[in-house]
Amino acid sequence: MPADEDIGIDEKRVYDGDERETTVYVAASTGVVAVSVVEERVGGFELAVRCTARDVASGPAGLAVATDDAVLLDAGDGARSTAGDSGERFVETGFGAASAVAVHGDDVLAATDDGAVARYRDGEWRDLGELTAVARMDGDLLATADGVYRALEGSLRHAGLASATDVAAAGVPLATTSEGLFQLGNGWMDVADGDFRFVASDPGAADGRLGRAHAGTDDVLYAHHDGDWSTATQLDRPIVDVAYGDTVYAVSEDGRFAAEGPDGWRHQELGVRDVTAAVARTTTE
Repeated sequence: MPADEDIGIDEKRVYDGDERETTVYVAASTGVVAVSVVEERVGGFELAVRCTARDVASGPAGLAVATDDAVLLDAGDGARSTAGDSGERFVETGFGAASAVAVHGDDVLAATDDGAVARYRDGEWRDLGELTAVARMDGDLLATADGVYRALEGSLRHAGLASATDVAAAGVPLATTSEGLFQLGNGWMDVADGDFRFVASDPGAADGRLGRAHAGTDDVLYAHHDGDWSTATQLDRPIVDVAYGDTVYAVSEDGRFAAEGPDGWRHQELGVRDVTAAVARTTTE
């Protein structure tokens, strides 16, 4: 589908009469881009924080960002009030440089390039242990060069597979490797073969039930709907992550944002590069 007309990075457009507001946060080398969407319509986008963003995650604890300097957290109005007169939206948590971040309930999990993993709770970081090359995190799951690990209260436990490139924790755990896509059942069950670069699942899924989910290689995007996996589309640009709101949102490494509509995908160039992750937050007025 043809790309929509480009919008400047600081321009905003407002849709009147919509009760639900969804913002998709995209982590890129120039910072975190906040994309306002109403279903498949892009309402505008802006740079929410300037940094080298390596990962972004969302949950009850707030919106967490892993950067090459720090782990940033936007926990809402309460967090902004503690920032003093500066009114900064994102505040530093004292972790330092991070390669991956996740939100697990009211806690934040983060990992360094060296594989040190810690849990943030009540304003303090608590060490959980060290792993080899943490690639991605989601919920309490970590994808590492040595397989999938689960973050326990004060430690880390191996949860299977010899290596993993990404994980998705909601509903039924998923994992990807350089050889395939796996779903946790009676052990890790093979869903599809291929060199997968990401996997994502709808955080609103009930425990034990897999809802909307996507996984992608460089060439193919796979989708899970109504209990079955299928090939969603052949890719002209590899997708690095998918986020979920009233519809499905995908982003490529070179900054093309896509929203799934009734007649296919609508596209918008964000004007950023080196995109690594995306997450959606929806509020109802």
